[in-house]
Amino acid sequence: MRLLLIVVTAALVCLGTATVANSDNSGTAKIPGCAPQCLRPSLIEPGNLPAGKYQTSNFFASEMTLSFAKGWFSGEDSTGEFWASLKSDQTARVIFWEDVYAAKPSGSGTWRRVGPLMQTSANLLAWLQTNPNLTVSKPRSGRIGTIHARVVDIGVSDGAVNDDPGCPAKACANFLLYPQWGEPYGLAGKSVSRFYFSDVRYGGKRHLFAAVIEATGRAELNAFAPTARKLIATARVPASQG
Repeated sequence: MRLLLIVVTAALVCLGTATVANSDNSGTAKIPGCAPQCLRPSLIEPGNLPAGKYQTSNFFASEMTLSFAKGWFSGEDSTGEFWASLKSDQTARVIFWEDVYAAKPSGSGTWRRVGPLMQTSANLLAWLQTNPNLTVSKPRSGRIGTIHARVVDIGVSDGAVNDDPGCPAKACANFLLYPQWGEPYGLAGKSVSRFYFSDVRYGGKRHLFAAVIEATGRAELNAFAPTARKLIATARVPASQG
């Protein structure tokens, strides 16, 4: 389970790393439409990030750039995820994903996909809003870089039925899966995180691009959000609005 603040890499231990691509991030034909599913799964742990422009080694087919101020750290740059946190307080993170999709338990610790094969921001939010284990705020407008996004705050509902035997809180709610590994993503207890969902297009195909401001509770989310928004605003990818 890729639970709040726990990055699960066990399923990726056999993976290699990819090289950094040289890109000016112009045009949307640089990435094959089948990515990230058809890419060789790769993961690195960048560690401390120098101030300035960072280009991903793996995430978004090695074609996403971000601009960091001093004091940031990253524990994952993979073909499916990039995340970063402040070195001074790593209980909150900014996460980026591609093509996550809705999921529900199917018994014996396994999970299955639910909803349409082509996950969009609209149909994913529609499913999340009907999930009784979650609280989902009314969608509002936002941006990941220059790309329009639907933004919601998601938490664990008071009546949530715990779906993780190892949950560190009264209840955990898992609700997303990834194209390249099998552990679900979920929230625990009083956690509240802000999700940005964007429909994008590259390689002639539509995709779902997501950013998350992940926090252990409402107070931490409110405190971290201004800093996190500044980072999310610097994100650039070779994709058009989808």
